[in-house]
Amino acid sequence: MNDEDKKIDKLKLWMDSKKTFVACVVAKKLKIQNYKDKKYDEILNYIAKQDEDLLTLIDDYFKCCENWRKFFFKISEEEKFGNLSDKENNKYMKLTKERDEKEMEIIDFLGDKT
Repeated sequence: MNDEDKKIDKLKLWMDSKKTFVACVVAKKLKIQNYKDKKYDEILNYIAKQDEDLLTLIDDYFKCCENWRKFFFKISEEEKFGNLSDKENNKYMKLTKERDEKEMEIIDFLGDKT
């Protein structure tokens, strides 16, 4: 396995763990039984049946994560991380902020529900 494959695997693992983490937090907050034994897509399907607004928030969050991941992978692949131009740094900060704000929207929404 070459370095690029390792980077891709690491990023895929990060995305999977982030999705699993969010799904499990949501499941726990909504008191879904045995959430630790379920895969995140099963939890999201359950949530979709319960609350469409929450699923929309989670979907928006995953889109932000994917945009962040694509940009992070691009700058990692070009070995630019740490040497970003102002424009690239601003884009990275903007994507990170958007992702974090979407995560907070989910947390706030769940706070209103519990």
